[in-house]
Amino acid sequence: MGRAVPVLLLAVAAAAVAWFVAAPRREVAPLDGAPAAPPAPDRPAVPPRVDDGGRLGADGDPGDGVPGEVAGRVEDADGAPVAGVRVELLRPKGRRPRAAPPPDATRRLAAAATDAAGRFSFADVVRAEVELVVLPDERYEAPSPRPVRKGVRDLRLVLARAARPTVVVLDAAGHAVRTTVEVDDVLAPGGVRRWSTDGDGRAALGGLAARARYRLVVRAPSAEWQTAVRPAWAPADTEVRLEPALRVGGVVVDDDGAPVPDASVWVDGPDGTSSVVSVDAAGRFEVGGVAPGPVRLRAACLADWLPKAAPASAASEVPAGTTSARLVLARSDVVVHVVGAEGGGATVATATLSEVEGDGRARRPVDPQTRSVTFPRVPAGHRCTVFVHEATSGSYGSAPVASAPAEVTVSLQRGLDSPVTVVAPKGVRARRVTATQGDVVVEAEAVAGEARRFLLRGLPPGRWTVVVEGRADGRVVVEGEAEVEAGAPVEVSLDAPSREG
Repeated sequence: MGRAVPVLLLAVAAAAVAWFVAAPRREVAPLDGAPAAPPAPDRPAVPPRVDDGGRLGADGDPGDGVPGEVAGRVEDADGAPVAGVRVELLRPKGRRPRAAPPPDATRRLAAAATDAAGRFSFADVVRAEVELVVLPDERYEAPSPRPVRKGVRDLRLVLARAARPTVVVLDAAGHAVRTTVEVDDVLAPGGVRRWSTDGDGRAALGGLAARARYRLVVRAPSAEWQTAVRPAWAPADTEVRLEPALRVGGVVVDDDGAPVPDASVWVDGPDGTSSVVSVDAAGRFEVGGVAPGPVRLRAACLADWLPKAAPASAASEVPAGTTSARLVLARSDVVVHVVGAEGGGATVATATLSEVEGDGRARRPVDPQTRSVTFPRVPAGHRCTVFVHEATSGSYGSAPVASAPAEVTVSLQRGLDSPVTVVAPKGVRARRVTATQGDVVVEAEAVAGEARRFLLRGLPPGRWTVVVEGRADGRVVVEGEAEVEAGAPVEVSLDAPSREG
């Protein structure tokens, strides 16, 4: 009997628990009589993620994959809320092999506008760290971008009142001039703010920091006038008078005196302004709007070199007003002979300049019959490096060029292969995969039948930056990048297309 009592008690307890679990629930009103809160839904709704592809913050720490919020308030110096201010979240900047970085639109993850209380909120941020950008109207200064960790909900962003000066543009006789006024500003889209003068020659500027110094440029409306530049301008009401301009011109010829019709000429004026002009079929050029004083002319042939990086292989200094300048472009070819590792396919040689004034690349195919390639019109005396890559055999080679013109031989050797797997959101397709090491760029080939797999063949040893360019909806370009040691596989994730929010 003594043993039966505990067993009976356990049975009664188990029955009570079963009744409690199965019994229907009743909502219990709070003690103060307020209505009961509605029951929680079985599966809470999850808003779309701001960035469903990111897992790394700017500091390289991996994200935990758990969505978080970024929220805050925008106010003026008096603490009053500022409504209607655009706030953007950007993917942190990474290392890129290109000379020019992509616009911020390719880094934008989401955008919102502040409400009447000055508040903004991004509800579902996956990245460990993002960059917050505030873009107010011209009443306020644009603050510098700031890194923000996800989960921060109490950001307080204070906008300072901007300087709003008026610039009046007149000609030498005091007549109003319709033209463009520019201010270099690193915080503005494209790094430049622009305004147009009205019929009275007035332009009302805004959005400028009162204590900053800017480069003010008043563009000449025609070649009859000089462009006015104030290199260290403090935002204040300013009158600018445009002065009459001079012209500079001449001809570009080769060693034999024949005109070079595909040349370009850089014109550096004494006031710090610079312009580029193409010559005509007779090799002639002319530029207006030049200030009085010494003018530096530089010429280069852009038929084979990148326009933004082409060095000048002919230079001269002439006084403004000269229209008979003569620039001689010496013809200096670099001839490359390739030996070893014939792949029987397309061989591409890449020559890279490494001189003082800038660098540029020219890519030309190696003739499969002669196993040679000529790079014409390399600037005389410049040092180059010739890199040869043969994708079909997975081979590479390089040779220095001490001074153009020159003739060099490049011996190929077997390189390393790196498979590339692209991870992309739905609707995004990889369209181009490249690997970069310094100035060397190697393109990957697509794996047949595998839309997301590529192969980098014949890489020289060392660390490479792999960049994948993708396309969504047939028009939106997205990018992803990763580091890889030559010979190792690599996985690259493409971000979801930027969205307005």
